[in-house]
Amino acid sequence: MHRITILVSTADRRVIKNADLLNTRLHDNFRMVILNQMIEDSEPLTISKKFCTVINSKTKGLSKSRNLAFAQVEKGIGVIADDDVRYLESTEDTIRKAFKDFPSCQIFTFKIVTPEGKDFKRYADQTFVHNRKSILKVSSISMAVNVKIIKDVDLSFDERFGLGSIYPTGEENIYLNDALKRGISARFIPKPIVVHEPMSSGKTLSPKILWAKGAMFRRLYGVKGLAVVVFFLFLKRKELQKKGTNFTEAYRLSIEGFRSLKQYER
Repeated sequence: MHRITILVSTADRRVIKNADLLNTRLHDNFRMVILNQMIEDSEPLTISKKFCTVINSKTKGLSKSRNLAFAQVEKGIGVIADDDVRYLESTEDTIRKAFKDFPSCQIFTFKIVTPEGKDFKRYADQTFVHNRKSILKVSSISMAVNVKIIKDVDLSFDERFGLGSIYPTGEENIYLNDALKRGISARFIPKPIVVHEPMSSGKTLSPKILWAKGAMFRRLYGVKGLAVVVFFLFLKRKELQKKGTNFTEAYRLSIEGFRSLKQYER
């Protein structure tokens, strides 16, 4: 039986406010690693819970946190988590069934539901294999991965992207895109594994995010990402209007972000 490890990213001990997550039923083959980044709170996180490991780090950035959490696990299945989620009684069985039913797949994405049991976003009714388009709709907390396989192909999160980084968006999309380019198969399973509050759209198209989206599209598609920027903004034009941002300004911000990526080459 594969060991499943929930890899929780938190900062400044915020996870201690989430009793539901900390009360997740764990056992030898269903464990938890909590990566606590000490950014504004220098007090280390301490949790006494069987099958739960806590790592304190003075680093910053969500992608850095994800990579450090994965470094604690050598094999089995890694489930990506934030400190504001909780899991279902069926989570472990759902994940195990996916890996059993589709042994050629190394990454699975699942549904997220709200506390009321509603879908977090619009999902397909049937399972499907991800492509470079479908990965743009994935949230990291819906992902479970074969740890050994991703380490064999040297797959990690691009630490320039994600909350607390230069570009505060897109880390999961880039991660999945890099996975597909390395020949890793990713599949969506229309079953829920995690609960999260409904997401407010207030920050989704802020000036900072529009700037970061431009860089994300360049990271994903190279120069061809320019066309994707235009297409993305066209699709979001009504949302931009509601926020009082005109298309020209949104385009300017996105192109500035697109061009800025070169100065942060890895």
